[in-house]
Formats: sequence, structure tokens, C-alpha cells
Amino acid sequence: MYASQWFLTLFAAKFPLHLVFRIMDLFLYEGSNALLAVALALLKRAQKYLIILDFEGIMRYFRVTLPKKYRYEKQADELIHAAYSVRINDKKLKHYEKEYYEMKAANDESDELLNRFKSDDHIETLTRELNATRTMVRDSELDTIRLNEEIENSDSQLNDELEKQTNIHTAKVENMQNRLDHYCDSCKLLLVNDNTHKSSLASIPSSLSQHNALSSSNNSITTSDHSSSTADHERRLSQVEVELAEALRENQQLIHQLQTLAEQKYVDYNSISSNIRRQPQQPNLSVNNWLNKTVNTIKAATRPPSGSLRKH
Repeated sequence: MYASQWFLTLFAAKFPLHLVFRIMDLFLYEGSNALLAVALALLKRAQKYLIILDFEGIMRYFRVTLPKKYRYEKQADELIHAAYSVRINDKKLKHYEKEYYEMKAANDESDELLNRFKSDDHIETLTRELNATRTMVRDSELDTIRLNEEIENSDSQLNDELEKQTNIHTAKVENMQNRLDHYCDSCKLLLVNDNTHKSSLASIPSSLSQHNALSSSNNSITTSDHSSSTADHERRLSQVEVELAEALRENQQLIHQLQTLAEQKYVDYNSISSNIRRQPQQPNLSVNNWLNKTVNTIKAATRPPSGSLRKH
């Protein structure tokens, strides 16, 4: 760590300049082996301190303590003499170099093999994840198909039930419409009879005034008959009005039940199909339009002429 810094900067990073100048002179005179000799001399002179320190202590010693030892020229001269006395064998250096490159090649090969194993393991992991994902997608597609079938079956059942209930209530409404038409015909018949009776009374000849006794007896009989007929008409009209009101009340109840049932069926239909698709709200609108049209028709048919029920 620190030796590379020494070699790259020719010991100029931490050491005093007078020592650096001496090292450069030695480097220019001896060659690159002089740098190695200086480094070995530094380590040899600090050996007794380095062997008792831990890693952090050694780093601190190289960074602070060792450069301070050579602040003076006397210590620098001693270091240079020690470095100059170190003999380096070129054959051993070449042997160390060869051994270093062999170790480096072995390490590179082992690293390459390790990276290949890691790549194979990563590929296997990705393959397992891909298979698991495909299985999940296939299961999801099957669930989607099953849900679509259930929704279609539910839609069919709800449509059938809605159609059935619509037919039932349509028949009830038509029955009530027929009953209302019958009651209206009865009311019209009573009104026609009442008008006919009034016109017949108005066409009595004026000759009845000449016969007072006979006219009085006949008038009393006619008046009593007319009063009896009028009272009977009023009773029948009252009964028809009561039956008409009852029929209208029953019809309103049936219409309300039909609307409630149609809305409930539509709400059930939407709650089933809302997770996957959304159906337009046409059935509810069509049912409401049909009910409104039916109610308006019934009200128009059962609404009597102005003052006709009370005219007698």
C-alpha cells in the first residue's frame, strides 16, 4: 500500500526534500533497483517497531513516525548508506517476478471460474423465476376464463329472472288496466242513463198542467222514482269510485314492487360483473321508461272528465 506510493513518487510524498534528493541521485546512478534497496533499508531499520504494532499502528507509523525520523541529514545519510549496502540479486528478482505472474494468472483463472459459476447460478435462478412466472400467468388466465364463464352464467340467470318478473308484472298491470277500463265503461253507462233520464223529464207535454189531480199524483210518483233512481246512481257511483281508488292503490303498489325488483336485480348484476367489465345501464332505463309510460297510460285512462263523477 505505502510501497507503491514510495515508488510512484520517488519517496517525495512524505519524506523531507534533502532525503528525496539523495534518493533521486541514487536512482539515477544505480537504476530502478535503488528504489527497492531504499524501501528494504527503511523496513529493515524499522523492523523492531513494525513487528509489535497492529495493522492500524503500522499505517500510522508509515504515515507519521517514519518520515519524522529522517528530518535531519545525519539520519538521511545513514539510510542512504544502508540502502547502498543492500545487494539485490537480479536472478532472484526475475524468479520472484515469474512467481508473481504465475500466482496472478492462477488467481485470474480462479476468479474467472468463480464468475462463470456465479453466472451459471444466476442463469439457473432466472430460469426458475421465469418458469414460476409462466405458471402464475397460466393460472391467472385459467382463473380469468372461469370468472368470465361464471359472469356469463350469472348474466343469463339474471336476465331470465328479470324477464320472468317483467312478464308477471306486465300481466298484472294489463289485468288492472282491463279492470279499470271495465269500471270506466260502467261509469260512462251510468252517466248516459242519467242524462237520458233528465232529457225524458224535460220532454213531458204541457198538457199535464191542465189535470192537476192526475198530474200531482203522477208527479209525486215520478219524483219518487227519480229520487230513488238518483240515489241508486249515487250509490253505484260511490261504489265505483271506491273500487277505482282501490284499484289505483293496488296498481301503485304493483308498480312500486316492480321498480324495486328491477333495481335490485340490476344492482346484483352490477356487483357481479364490476370486477372484470362494466355493463351499460340500459335495462334499468328501459324498465323505468316502460313503467313511466304504463303509469301515464293508466292515469290518462282512469282520469274522469271534469265534474262528471259529481254531476247527477
